[in-house]
Amino acid sequence: MTVEQFKAATAPSIAARAQNTQLRNQLTAALNARANADAASSAAVLRFVNGVKGDPDEGDNGQLYEAMGYIRKSGLKRSRKAPAIAV
Repeated sequence: MTVEQFKAATAPSIAARAQNTQLRNQLTAALNARANADAASSAAVLRFVNGVKGDPDEGDNGQLYEAMGYIRKSGLKRSRKAPAIAV
């Protein structure tokens, strides 16, 4: 087998590996872009939720707060019972 024949025989494998590397780099870049976008989105959501909580008509006990998936504050306090002592 000559060098040229060997290169021709292994060229598809080398090309596939190069394509895999390129696609892996693109995936890494896309994942990083998504993480950056998610961080910005999380900050915007937090600002929005804080705006709802700070609204005197809504607050963290309002229906809008609950509709957003949060648990409303109820003011209910549960007293802790003393543990029963077994005799």
